[in-house]
Amino acid sequence: METSKKIERINQILKIYFASPSSPQRVRAKSLMPLFIEQGLFNEKNFQDGLELRNLLRDLDRKNELFSIPYVEPERKRVKTNWYFKKV
Repeated sequence: METSKKIERINQILKIYFASPSSPQRVRAKSLMPLFIEQGLFNEKNFQDGLELRNLLRDLDRKNELFSIPYVEPERKRVKTNWYFKKV
């Protein structure tokens, strides 16, 4: 699946996820990997604790295109970045 389609699908899934009254206000991105795998966005074989998702988010960050997923919230540390999705 090409990146723009994947981003569009991620946004659709997150919109539905955060629309539920029982959903948290903020969740670690890797916690939603099983949902993304279930929806066919990522390969279960390459699950590795959300590596594919983190790589996508890092790539968008390098290109200054994180705005394409309005739900994403990076928490930058000195060495690494923790990725979260939040309700918008």
